[in-house]
Amino acid sequence: MEWSAEGILLSVSDLGESSSIIEVFTREYGLYKGVVRGGKSKKIGPILQPGAQLNVTWRARLENHLGIFSPDLIPVSYTHLTLPTKRIV
Repeated sequence: MEWSAEGILLSVSDLGESSSIIEVFTREYGLYKGVVRGGKSKKIGPILQPGAQLNVTWRARLENHLGIFSPDLIPVSYTHLTLPTKRIV
């Protein structure tokens, strides 16, 4: 079984020397846990912060198994937070 969706990272726990177990909540699939291989690496570790919005792909043989997550950070646009260019008097 495999699915992809946007989700919010709720928790991160260590698994062995280089992997992590994450808990993600998605609108389409609800609450899921899974393993992120290399979750403690310099590349993926900084992404795995609770509250982060992620694009995740979850794979497992059966739906009730602890699957494997492939997370990608959703780029955030801060254009709506910029200050006005004209001075208001």
